[in-house]
Amino acid sequence: MNQIESSSQKPLVSVYIPTKNRQNLLKIAIKSVLEQTYKNIEILVVDDGSTDDTQALLTCLCKQHCNITMFKNLS
Repeated sequence: MNQIESSSQKPLVSVYIPTKNRQNLLKIAIKSVLEQTYKNIEILVVDDGSTDDTQALLTCLCKQHCNITMFKNLS
């Protein structure tokens, strides 16, 4: 395997972000992850029953970035 092939198969890094009613801080946290130089990253955000606009923010970000997945805790 040459160097180009090995560099294109970098390991996937998963970033787990739990949140509840922290829309502004969540936006900053996700922005920070997206700005990393290492690009093979998935962002898993778990909303623990937020009552603010967290869900709307996550829906928008998921449409813009295919590496963001959101989960909502309904209990």
